[in-house]
Amino acid sequence: MRPERSDRLQRLADALEPRFRGARFRRAVHYVCWICEDPRTLGLQRLNLILWYADRNLYLRRRRPLGGATYLRHHPGPRALPLEAQLRELERDGLIARRPRGS
Repeated sequence: MRPERSDRLQRLADALEPRFRGARFRRAVHYVCWICEDPRTLGLQRLNLILWYADRNLYLRRRRPLGGATYLRHHPGPRALPLEAQLRELERDGLIARRPRGS
């Protein structure tokens, strides 16, 4: 029995656009926060840029993304859409501590 045309098109669309893997993206965010020598220097802009470079380099080397996150073009640099939700989740679990930015 031949698969339906819509099934084949859906599989092709899934292959072209990777799905977001939240657990993998969350582990990458936690690792970057953990490995940083001075957490006071790690802001959202720098974290977004690090994740974008890691995602890009993994995709160029192995043809698969780090977590499948969507990045938006932003003036200071790329911005990952699911980053804020992942940071809130990590903070809620007690794995990271976020502090307000000082003067």
